[in-house]
Amino acid sequence: MPKVFVGMSGGVDSSTAAYLLQKDGYSVEGVTFDTGFCLRCQRCRHIEFEVSKSGLPGADEAMHVCRHLGIPHHIVRLGHEFQSKVVRYFIDSYLIGFTPNPCVMCNRYIKFGALLDYALSRGADFLATGHYVRTAVHNGSTLIRRGNDPLKDQSYFLAYVEPAKLGKVLFPLGEMNKPQVRDTASDAGLPVPPPSGESQDICFVQGDYRDFLRQNGVTGTPGDFILDGKVIGRHTGIPFYSFGQRRGHGVAVGKRVFVRGFDTEKNQVLLGDIPAAREFTAGKLNIFTPEFTDGRYEIQVRYQSKIAHGSVRLENGAAHVMLDEAHEIVAPGQFAVFYKGDYIYAAGQIERVTLL
Repeated sequence: MPKVFVGMSGGVDSSTAAYLLQKDGYSVEGVTFDTGFCLRCQRCRHIEFEVSKSGLPGADEAMHVCRHLGIPHHIVRLGHEFQSKVVRYFIDSYLIGFTPNPCVMCNRYIKFGALLDYALSRGADFLATGHYVRTAVHNGSTLIRRGNDPLKDQSYFLAYVEPAKLGKVLFPLGEMNKPQVRDTASDAGLPVPPPSGESQDICFVQGDYRDFLRQNGVTGTPGDFILDGKVIGRHTGIPFYSFGQRRGHGVAVGKRVFVRGFDTEKNQVLLGDIPAAREFTAGKLNIFTPEFTDGRYEIQVRYQSKIAHGSVRLENGAAHVMLDEAHEIVAPGQFAVFYKGDYIYAAGQIERVTLL
């Protein structure tokens, strides 16, 4: 009987994933990971401190579900990994004027990195999660495939998972939609909270990300706002502004202006019309199949953003992209994901953007 560890948050998705795998005959164990992060102070607590199960968000709920299913539950502390791979990345991105995507990095290094390693070290054959996504073998390569429900598809967030890990992960909800998951959970006697909007908040940031940066030692150096080549005001530090930002920069010029970029050498924040682009370069590529070559792709540059179509030319380990139509707010630091139909062929971090 194959053994599978299920990453459990206490929510209906991961709980239903555990139930479905148990129903399918797997030996199931639940696991909840502790990021070592305290939202009260927004800093990593001393992670050698013995974690109280009742103090870990979602742990009590996950344990309750595991008791209901009659399966073991584990808590694994991944504070060091979370701090170095996710929190540090988040802070460093803003320091250079990039817009980070911590969920993408958490999936690569924590859920399908350290947590998967933990599961395998405890004798598991697989790690499963409640993501709405599928995998499939396509022309000899294991690829991530969009979830069957386009409203819930989370493939974008998993596009940076190492390809070699895909053979060891399961996604029981990939063919389902949310109402089906809720109905399944209810029939199984699992807790089903009232329907609510999906949170897009960053799990380790409470409130404004700028306050989080300040509480973690980021001060910022004041400099100039530039509009049409002229100084029109002073900013409080590059890390406290994000690409495409329209509100909150404190500049009044009689029209809407957006953050269009940063000159980190001159410590300038560049303002102007809404940033739109047809050309950009994505580097640090994560390639799932040798079929990712020069050609045409469907391209997604933000979670739930409109799918763009364009041409890709590969050179020196980077993807040079020309979109068919201009796309607004293609932000350096975010990830471009390259699809053929439902399948992800590759993904890369957006590094350079040619604005119109």
